[in-house]
Formats: sequence, C-alpha cells, structure tokens
Amino acid sequence: VARESDKSAAVGLVYTPAAYRGRGYATKALEALQRLFVERGVLRAYLYVDPTNDAVLALASTLGGRVVHDEIDVECRSAS
Repeated sequence: VARESDKSAAVGLVYTPAAYRGRGYATKALEALQRLFVERGVLRAYLYVDPTNDAVLALASTLGGRVVHDEIDVECRSAS
C-alpha cells in the first residue's frame, strides 16, 4: 500500500515475474488486500496500472474496478 487515509488507499506496483504469471497470484493478493480495506473502512482503492496491459485490465474488471484515467510518468534527474 503506497498511501492510505481514512476512506481511501493507493496501491503501488503489483508485479508478477513472467515465470509465475497466469496462476492467479496477483488476483489472490489483491482480493486479500481488498478484504483488508473493507475491514478498515476504506471506501475506495486506487491501483496504478499500465492501461495497455490486458492482463491487468482483466484483473481490474475481476475486482470490480475500471480504468479511470492515465497517469504521466516523468523521470526526474539532474541536468549534469
């Protein structure tokens, strides 16, 4: 969990190594996290995803979620 407030939570990266994909690990982990959020009274959870990743879009749908908007990633580094 990247951030959590009284009524919302943000989940950072959820990554499954290629050798373990397709076995339901991410689904089970996020379902458990969703149950924990319900127990804590969290009303909305945010999961940052790659909107071009079909597997994560299917997972979002399984969890009752949907893609709301894209994010912009900016790499910050010194000019030197």
